[in-house]
Amino acid sequence: MSRMLSGVLAILLSALFAQAVAAQGRVGGVQVSAYTEVGAAVTLREVAVQARLSQGVAQTDMTLHFDHELKSPAQMTVNLVIDKDAVITGYSYWFKGERIDAKLLDNDQAWEIYRAVTSRGRDPAIMEQWGETNYHFQIYPVEPGTELKMVIHTVSPWESDADSFYYRPPQPSQGTPLKKYTAEVTMPDSGPDEVRDNFIGQFKANSGGLSCRFEADNWEPQKDWRIRIGRHEGELNVLAGGGRSGGARGFFYLLIAPGQEIEPARLRLSGVSTSKVMPMATGGLAKGFPWLVTGRYRGS
Repeated sequence: MSRMLSGVLAILLSALFAQAVAAQGRVGGVQVSAYTEVGAAVTLREVAVQARLSQGVAQTDMTLHFDHELKSPAQMTVNLVIDKDAVITGYSYWFKGERIDAKLLDNDQAWEIYRAVTSRGRDPAIMEQWGETNYHFQIYPVEPGTELKMVIHTVSPWESDADSFYYRPPQPSQGTPLKKYTAEVTMPDSGPDEVRDNFIGQFKANSGGLSCRFEADNWEPQKDWRIRIGRHEGELNVLAGGGRSGGARGFFYLLIAPGQEIEPARLRLSGVSTSKVMPMATGGLAKGFPWLVTGRYRGS
């Protein structure tokens, strides 16, 4: 752990990078629920999204601001449901103005540290993965008269359809409008020439590449908000990447968008220990439509 305050600990259980199936009917992409152990009301007030798009992957920092009605220090629980094609790679929260960064650990090591911390009568902050897309956070202490502010770090591959690659900014929903929502999406100079947004408008060029910023009050998620990235027609577009998801483990993806029909399509991996690779083969690839292969690896 990079820092320790009241025994800060992040536990990632069974870190998955499952096969991504585009949920065309989704709204927002992230569901949030929060509550306190003493029953005090909790409200997600503000969300700020910062995303960096590069080489087929989106690195997203999603900052959540919670209001609450605590009268004394207590534990707060936050549950997130994210997209199947996203992986949480870390999180931080603020305590008395200080940012506390948590580190993802393998299960055995994490639980060993957890038991050592709790045996000393200290309360750790915990993150667990309860399912393929469900994450559970417990944070203590949250003090009265302060907001709970936390940032979630995720990575995900770009999506694709017959027209282009695209990225959908996360729009957390709790069933009521957010008081404030901001999103800033950037791409480096090496990015493609054509980047467009069907909701905000065109990207602007600056010294760091391309960028687009959006800000709104009383925000409700927009179902079909997509930032589209042009690709070369008629070519086999292949994007690959990955990252650590705890200890020696990591996830990887291959996003393949052919410029012509390919049938059949098969994949062979060598030189690395892999697991949960899906899918290894497909009956065929239609022109322009993607084949997303995901999995886990161990070691280098």
